Amino acid sequence: MKWSRLNINSLSDHEYQRWYALMDEEGKARVDRFYFPDDKKRTIVEELLARKAISDWCGVPEELIQFRRTKYGKPFAAGPPVEFNSRSMIEK
Repeated sequence: MKWSRLNINSLSDHEYQRWYALMDEEGKARVDRFYFPDDKKRTIVEELLARKAISDWCGVPEELIQFRRTKYGKPFAAGPPVEFNSRSMIEK
């Protein structure tokens, strides 16, 4: 098991835009529903940490990982043979 942490306050505007652009339309809509910037950042960082972990584990570039959901709403990475739990520790 590997734990990762990222302080949401260290996320630059450039990084925010880069990771937001990689999200699918459902993910972007989830981010856009939040009012407070910290909530938006937490949602983006959650996916960022999952991307980085899957990338490291499977040797797939982060930009090529696409997230989908089962009919029950469980997220999975399309392509790499991996299942994950998207809960993550986010330090403020």
